[in-house]
Amino acid sequence: MTRITDFINEPVIILAAVAVAAIWFIYVFIRASQNGARIKSILAKYPNAEKTSVFLPSGGDFSGMPSWILEDKKKEMESAGWTYLDWTAPLGKSPDKPGVTLYFIRIPSNKNDSESTKAA
Repeated sequence: MTRITDFINEPVIILAAVAVAAIWFIYVFIRASQNGARIKSILAKYPNAEKTSVFLPSGGDFSGMPSWILEDKKKEMESAGWTYLDWTAPLGKSPDKPGVTLYFIRIPSNKNDSESTKAA
């Protein structure tokens, strides 16, 4: 009786793992570049718009920020008229300031707001 392990050897498994990792890396890279282009286009369209950032501390162990906390803060800021741009975390997961910083921009809602923003 033939087993599946007779057909799959170590190089095939390694090649499959490398292929999966490469596909994941390409996906992440494409998503990041699309997000970067979106941010640049918003900032170019509204160069004088009001900007703000919100720091959300993550406790002390930097085990990670639960996604629902980030989503709740985004919804709260969006209901106040802010548009979400991006997030950053301290480089090297700094133990003295663990957390995430969210960046927002207030986009003018109508033409009069846009003209007053340009005049400022």
